[in-house]
Amino acid sequence: MSKQLRELKARKATLVKDTRAVTDIAAAEQREMNEEEVSVFEALKSKIEATSAAIDREAALIAEEAHMVHTAHLPNASVITVVDNAASDPKHGFKSVGEFLKTVRQAQNPGASIDDRLLIGSARNAAVPSSFIRGKPKKHPFPSILVVSIL
Repeated sequence: MSKQLRELKARKATLVKDTRAVTDIAAAEQREMNEEEVSVFEALKSKIEATSAAIDREAALIAEEAHMVHTAHLPNASVITVVDNAASDPKHGFKSVGEFLKTVRQAQNPGASIDDRLLIGSARNAAVPSSFIRGKPKKHPFPSILVVSIL
């Protein structure tokens, strides 16, 4: 919180306390406020409203300054690109062998969607992430099938 905002809030608290003191005097004496007390009350009330408005302005300014700090400033010719690193990840984006096997099992269900991570490497018949393969893959009699031992 800025120093100015703290000062404004402290000023408002003092004004509210002073206003309460004016009303408490009349209440303690079990009477209505007299003209002088009403005029003091109204003056303090308008100061409270002005201070509240100043607090709102200061808070809005602080919020805008905070927003500006988190805004990236790039040169005009800058280009931001996003790349999916799952293909270069030895685990194809899976956290564990268990997650990989669970995803394979779910893909076997009729009508189930296939996780995109299962398709990584499918063009080279190597859909199993290399980090999950133990030993050397064995050749299967059918060339499109690759047999591997999963960890």
